Amino acid sequence: RICSLINEHEYDVLADESITVSAGVSTYTGGPSKTFDQLSDLARRAMAAAKKKGKKQSIVHEKM
Repeated sequence: RICSLINEHEYDVLADESITVSAGVSTYTGGPSKTFDQLSDLARRAMAAAKKKGKKQSIVHEKM
């Protein structure tokens, strides 16, 4: 949803250009505690995977 909102928004300063978004997300749903650094690393890996996949992609790391 976030990517769609960014793509659909009209930016006054970008007359003839467009913006695309690649996002990486990690989730924590309980179980053994994860540190911020561990969650951040998983999100960075997910973003790298999204960028490698192409424009307008999102990847979620759910398994820890």
